[in-house]
Amino acid sequence: MTVTLVIDDEPTVRRVARRTLEPAVCAVAEATDGEEGLRIIEAGDPPVDLVLTDLVMPGLDGWDVIETLARYRPELPVVAMSGWIGGGDARLRSYGLEFLAKPFGPEQLKETVAAVLERARRMRGLAAEQRTSARLAQDNDARIRAGDLEVRRRADLVRAAWEIHQQRLGLGGPGLRSRPDRV
Repeated sequence: MTVTLVIDDEPTVRRVARRTLEPAVCAVAEATDGEEGLRIIEAGDPPVDLVLTDLVMPGLDGWDVIETLARYRPELPVVAMSGWIGGGDARLRSYGLEFLAKPFGPEQLKETVAAVLERARRMRGLAAEQRTSARLAQDNDARIRAGDLEVRRRADLVRAAWEIHQQRLGLGGPGLRSRPDRV
């Protein structure tokens, strides 16, 4: 099961988040401030899949958490929440974060967390596909260099299909630079 870490100095917010999200959406871990939240993430117990952090807290606040995670764990999705943002809209947009304005309802919390977790799951899947594609391309390139005629024929077929596709779209013909160089 996925785990959302709720970082908020208000016990009521943490309690409502737990009641709303468990068990239907995800498990919930709690931290009372940014420092405790970062310790939980660093320890990896439990492994955190999403951070839901208040922006305004005493000590290490949500902005500090966001900046630290952007630098050291950019793959970890974050949802910011606050009852007062004080001109932080542009700053939030610069990080590409979802934002929940307090007070928010249980449905809004569920929908936001579920959507962000689903987006993160899809992104992990795409990253895995890209790694696999890169390995296959390297393997095919090596086999072509080694003289594997079957792989060379397949690569030529894909390039020809790409050129036909581009021609149908009116984007060019043979020799088009945007065609795939690898198969």
